[in-house]
Amino acid sequence: MLNGNIERDREDVRYLCRSIPFDLAVLRRRYHAELRPYIIGDPKRHDLTLDLWIEMLEEDRKRAT
Repeated sequence: MLNGNIERDREDVRYLCRSIPFDLAVLRRRYHAELRPYIIGDPKRHDLTLDLWIEMLEEDRKRAT
């Protein structure tokens, strides 16, 4: 899921969020509970990517309303 933060990845995430309007709080909880413990290397990098994506998705949702 969080392999990178290139434009194509961000557009894919935006598309998924528009197509399947999921709860961003659940995404964050599941990331921390189910994915983060298995990250090799610096998990803070992936935490930042998740934070940026959630912020982007929240902004998209605000614009859509």
